[in-house]
Amino acid sequence: MFLLITILSCSTTEFPKNYALYKRDKNLNYPDEDLKIVLVNDTTGVFTNSKESFETLSQRFYFEKVNNEYLVVDNVSPIDDSSISLNKGDTIVVYKKRLHFFYHGNQKYLLSFKRSK
Repeated sequence: MFLLITILSCSTTEFPKNYALYKRDKNLNYPDEDLKIVLVNDTTGVFTNSKESFETLSQRFYFEKVNNEYLVVDNVSPIDDSSISLNKGDTIVVYKKRLHFFYHGNQKYLLSFKRSK
């Protein structure tokens, strides 16, 4: 009985969760890059930035959930500074089944990620 419950709970897991940049408003300035976030489990994720079709930068990050509404980046692998990326201490807001992130680099963007299949 215990084995059956364990197998069912492992097979119905909700991870990984894939999110892609959602360009909702055509009047807003969005980055040209193809940005994605994959939540691998409840503490680890991967941020990908595809600048060109041949170059994809991946950044592994660890986060802490706060009230199921915020993901606070605890630790992150380094990435090229000129690219849109995550930094330690960044906060991703979970709102209406989307992830929202304010990128405050050279160019500022309010990025919204919609769950993809």
